[in-house]
Amino acid sequence: MKKIILLFFILNVTLLGRAQVSKTINVSIAGTLSSSLTVNELTSVTDLTITVIIDARDFKTMRDNMPLLSDLDVSEVSIGAYTGTEGTLSSVNVRYPENNIPTNAFYSPSAGLSKTSLKIISLPSSVTSIGYSAFKGCVGLNNSLVIPTSVTTLGDHAFSGCIGIKSISLTANISALQAYTFENFSSMGGELNIPSTVTSIGDAAFWSCSGLTSVVIPSSVATIGSGSFYGCTGLTSATLPSTITSIGNYAFQGCTGLSGALVIPPTVISIGNYSYQGCNKLTSLSIPSSITSIGNSAFTGCTALTSIYAYKNTPISLNSSTLVFSSINKSTCTLYVPKGSIALYQAANQWKDFTNMVELLTAAPAILNGIISLYPNLVTDGFHIVGLEGKAKLSLVDINGKELLAKQVNNNEFIHINNFPKDVYIINIISSEGTLESKLIKK
Repeated sequence: MKKIILLFFILNVTLLGRAQVSKTINVSIAGTLSSSLTVNELTSVTDLTITVIIDARDFKTMRDNMPLLSDLDVSEVSIGAYTGTEGTLSSVNVRYPENNIPTNAFYSPSAGLSKTSLKIISLPSSVTSIGYSAFKGCVGLNNSLVIPTSVTTLGDHAFSGCIGIKSISLTANISALQAYTFENFSSMGGELNIPSTVTSIGDAAFWSCSGLTSVVIPSSVATIGSGSFYGCTGLTSATLPSTITSIGNYAFQGCTGLSGALVIPPTVISIGNYSYQGCNKLTSLSIPSSITSIGNSAFTGCTALTSIYAYKNTPISLNSSTLVFSSINKSTCTLYVPKGSIALYQAANQWKDFTNMVELLTAAPAILNGIISLYPNLVTDGFHIVGLEGKAKLSLVDINGKELLAKQVNNNEFIHINNFPKDVYIINIISSEGTLESKLIKK
């Protein structure tokens, strides 16, 4: 026999012209919320507190059968596992794991309807994941979003379209930001600090978060997905770490607030199509020698650019890409290229369109202005690198161009070369500040 304990307090007050009906309920058997409430309660309760245990069937009840539900407190419940056809995925036979806000918890894909009445929700501290489209389109959710520290996974579209939320606090346990997670958070403002546990930012994760002003991406992140920050028109600062290897299509397209110098980290291999299209306040662009491909219209519309630093000795081929630098004034924007490579750039597709080219002083140009240095220059068993901001990539080659050592280094780290014979070597250092090439003599 089912045992259900109901403890409730119903309060009628006039709130914005509508009666506020509050109820507290202890559910001892998951999946029984619907039968625990009367028909009148289902249609009238605005503030609901649940304790003990619920599962995906109870989320479906709250989503589909409680039209006025506004303030939900499930902070004291356990979310049980459930397998069946009565969960939030309707007639589909699905296994819903425990401690998970289920997929489509407050969004009905069959009806195309979201729980727009929901304004406040308090989640349990035991929840570890928030499912696909769990809160999609919940435009009534307001103020700050507090994600429990126990959460490690946010599903695709989890909070897509929650335009009323003004700020979010991401916990240090989240490992990835999935596609469209915070899409159209137009009211979200201020600085976004992404936890150092995050390794990737999914496609359109922050699409059209127009109120976002700055973002700090940690060194744990290797990839920025397509459209990740598309249309973030209020974004004035986006700090990219030296661990990024690819910037996806449309990643920062339409970020019209980005201004000043854009330094692509020296670990980036590819820049996607339209990645910085329309960033019309950028004045300087640095493209590291690590880049092997630049996509269509990657910098189209960056009309304020007055200088571009291209650090690859052989121009990056743009034969398969179109309009990479369209709308940039190529007679006033100076293209800086490595020493001895100007003839190659003057003959290369799209690069040759820049009428004002300047060779930098060294074959491996640097933008470090002497900040990074090696000591001693005459070495016996090793040397130090000083002046680094964060980590850098070091490569040591002999005079024939053969790479003998490649490693990641930190500031003031001692590099042992006692196993190498006495000779002249070339040291290449690639950091977030630029590229340095130096001669090293081992005696």
